Amino acid sequence: MSTNAAASHDESLAVCPQCCHANPPMHHFCENCNAPLSSTAAILPSWRPWAEGALVRRAVREADSWLVLIGIWLIFLPPLLLPVLVTFGGSFDRSSWMDVVHEWRNGSPVVSLIAAIIHLLLLGGGFALFGSILFLTTRSFLRNRHLHQLQQSQE
Repeated sequence: MSTNAAASHDESLAVCPQCCHANPPMHHFCENCNAPLSSTAAILPSWRPWAEGALVRRAVREADSWLVLIGIWLIFLPPLLLPVLVTFGGSFDRSSWMDVVHEWRNGSPVVSLIAAIIHLLLLGGGFALFGSILFLTTRSFLRNRHLHQLQQSQE
């Protein structure tokens, strides 16, 4: 292979701005870190959640700034607490959680079962998803901060 062919082959590779991995030219997301490589990846409605998720995945893995940590907590703490507030704090009118349970018991068993499953999925799924994001980001931040302190103490 000549040097001109090798140079043209290298120019056609898309380099990821996040991890510097060389990707094939037609890829819209990095093979290594899943970061968006093209504007198409951030614009198309079906790919937009994946592109935005790359930012959250990066923050969870590499949180090293107080700003990132506080931002993640501000984004994911309200959805974590919302099901708890609605469940145990009552609804927006005079009804409380016990009134809702009483209404389910007086309704048909199928409606009661469906409502209970939906409630458990929302409450449990929210805790699992948002709680794990907050936990992993905080753990990553503390580890990275500890590593920076160790590096500074060795210098």
